[in-house]
Amino acid sequence: MSWYTIGWLNAGLATALALVLLPLRNRVAPATLHALWLIVLVKLITPPLVTIPLAVNWLMGGTWLSSHSLSHLTGEIIPLSAASWCLASLWLIGSLCVVVAQLLAAGRYLWTLQQTTAAAPPEITRLVQQLAASLGLLRSPAVRLSHTGTPHLFGIPGWAVLVIPRTMLALHDKDVQQGFLRHELAHYARRDHWIRTLEIAVQAVYWWLPTTWWAIARLRELEDECSDGWAIQDSSVARRAYAEGLLNVVAREQLSCSVGDTFSTPALCSLVTSQSNVLKRRLRLIMRESVAAQLSSRTRRRVGAFAAMILLLFPVPDLISAEPASASLERLPYVVVVETQSTAVAPRPLLTRVRTLIPVVQSPITFDLNPSP
Repeated sequence: MSWYTIGWLNAGLATALALVLLPLRNRVAPATLHALWLIVLVKLITPPLVTIPLAVNWLMGGTWLSSHSLSHLTGEIIPLSAASWCLASLWLIGSLCVVVAQLLAAGRYLWTLQQTTAAAPPEITRLVQQLAASLGLLRSPAVRLSHTGTPHLFGIPGWAVLVIPRTMLALHDKDVQQGFLRHELAHYARRDHWIRTLEIAVQAVYWWLPTTWWAIARLRELEDECSDGWAIQDSSVARRAYAEGLLNVVAREQLSCSVGDTFSTPALCSLVTSQSNVLKRRLRLIMRESVAAQLSSRTRRRVGAFAAMILLLFPVPDLISAEPASASLERLPYVVVVETQSTAVAPRPLLTRVRTLIPVVQSPITFDLNPSP
């Protein structure tokens, strides 16, 4: 099976799974739903490890012979059509553009981080280390202070930095400050910055697929909801004070955007979203419901089994005749020959000619279905 076919099959399977998850938005806990949406994203770049050869006899009992079958019979590789080459080239060019854009954005962010932020004072660093230890972390990310923006985590697997705006430390009381720090450290503990790297890899391959951007948006929303649960769970911060602090952070960020004083953040950042519907749901979960911060052991086993089925054991039909082509030619009333440039139907009287032509043909096979007498 070619990479081109695998790409389309993965896109179809991931999109189908995303449509199944859509009505579960208000019925499943955020941690569980986040794991399921992560499966959607991983499926896009997971090759099918188990394929089932499928004889396609849909059309009047005929057999489809794929280009793989024909190349096996002829010993020649059937070339791609011009349209296929154009599509593959467009796909590759788009992928390169996405990679270059993400690298430039990350480089610009790191330069801005170095020029406009400062190392956190010792008391803030110690506070972050204490909160990280309370979350079960053996180490904490580096901490930088910025003049504007929202608190966010930037990183890749193995390295991360926590950026805290000075305005947050100046406006909120100590409990609310700790609540926001716990929120950002929850992103670090959950390894959400690892998912940012995965997102860029998937975007580079499936930049053209709406399911990619859809899954990324859902993942970031659910990550914030789960981190809110970490922030208010076993914490001295009051739910109402934390919710008011969240509104304050979003309001100041929108004000900064309106005057052009923003801290540009690339795709590798986990930061607060200001979309009204997303913010409203977060506030409702904070004030009214108990947010499940982590997966239970039972749910983890179920999600793991589902992931194994989807990512490893999901059968993908292979459009190749289940029987050898020679046997199919002998038994069936006609043969449907499918390859990149033509499709032809051969009635049984022509089978002898087909068997003679296939081993030596170098160009598309065509048959005259209405031969002149």
